[in-house]
Amino acid sequence: MAKQALIAVDIQKDYFSGGKWILNGVDAAADNAAAVLAAARKNADLVIHIRHETLAKDAPFFVPHTEGAQLHPKAASLPHERVIVKHHMNPFRETDLQLDSLTELIL
Repeated sequence: MAKQALIAVDIQKDYFSGGKWILNGVDAAADNAAAVLAAARKNADLVIHIRHETLAKDAPFFVPHTEGAQLHPKAASLPHERVIVKHHMNPFRETDLQLDSLTELIL
């Protein structure tokens, strides 16, 4: 039996206006993410949020314990949803994400 999860990756404040690494089109992307999250929640799908924190001392963004490293409100986690903090580009590297035995990922 397939174990499916929606994985919301790096929808963090540093990418948005006022952040340290602003991306083009990020507001539209956040709106799309919010719609996908709402659909997954309505279907009672497993939702996992990935949040990047950079450990380098001179990191320009995603600095631990800063506002910019937090999830954006449009894609914020609910109390029962898991948030995995990663320190590398790959959310499976040195995290417990692989322990979920997921067979289908929606990113």
